[in-house]
Amino acid sequence: TTTALRLAPASPKSGGGGDDLKQELEDAGFTMCSITRKEDCRHTQCCADPGMQCFEKNEYWAACEVGCTPGIDPGDVGDVRTPWTCLQFGPRTPGEPPVSTTTTPSPEEQRREADKAIFGALDEMLM
Repeated sequence: TTTALRLAPASPKSGGGGDDLKQELEDAGFTMCSITRKEDCRHTQCCADPGMQCFEKNEYWAACEVGCTPGIDPGDVGDVRTPWTCLQFGPRTPGEPPVSTTTTPSPEEQRREADKAIFGALDEMLM
C-alpha cells in the first residue's frame, strides 16, 4: 500500500532540520504532514493519512488519530501514560480513515492469556 505525500502550508512554528528534501520543502513554504501515531504533529498541524486529525497530548506531543477523549488513554503505557488535552491542531485530513484489523488486548485479557499459557504448560508437564 502506498500513501501519497500530503503537503500543507508551513506553520510559523515549523522549524528547520531533517533531511535535505524536508528542508527544501520547508524553504519553499511547505511541510510534510505527520504519520499517524508515529510523529509529533504540533508543528506540521496536518496528518498524512486520510480521516486523521492532529490532537494534543500535552505541550510536548501531539499525534494524528481518528478521535480523542480528554484524559488517560488506556493504550498508553509506562512513562507516557499521562492525560491527553485533545486540543485540535489544523484541519482533519479529508477522506475515510484506514481500517485496522488488529486490536490491542486489554491488560486483563493479556493476563488471562498468560495464565492460560502457564497453566496449560503445567498441565502438560504433570501428565
